[in-house]
Amino acid sequence: MRIMSVSPRAELTPNTRVQRTRSSASALREPLTRRPLGLAKTRLVLVAAAYLFAVVAEAASSRETIIRNTIKRNLHFSIHCWCNAVTDKTVPAIRKSVSENDIPTLVNLLGDRDLGVVAGASAVLVDFGDAALPALRQAESSGSLAGGQAGSAIIEIQLKKKVPR
Repeated sequence: MRIMSVSPRAELTPNTRVQRTRSSASALREPLTRRPLGLAKTRLVLVAAAYLFAVVAEAASSRETIIRNTIKRNLHFSIHCWCNAVTDKTVPAIRKSVSENDIPTLVNLLGDRDLGVVAGASAVLVDFGDAALPALRQAESSGSLAGGQAGSAIIEIQLKKKVPR
């Protein structure tokens, strides 16, 4: 027969992390524990974190949506390809509503499924010139769908520097 020793300290100190109550006239053999204390605080923190994440994600995606819609509004119909295309009026119109802070968003739009949006974002990034190069190089090295378009924009920026106007 094995004798188990119990530490006297374990018997004397109550577990303060568990609520010990008998909320109703329940059977005497049911455990007295209902739920761990602090669960409400944990839930509150998780809900607050999820809400904060959703707000930040919504702000980022809404800015992307605003820029995408601005690009779409400023594309012009081209007879050559029977599609909406970037013209000499497109870039100045878009530049009125974007700043250098929007360069990462424009780089993300290089991977958009709408080729008009991709062409507009690329043209605006080329217009930004050297300010857009770090973000474009990072996108090019990522291997994403936007990487190929970023490589083309880098080449256009380099050619723009070499050709005097």
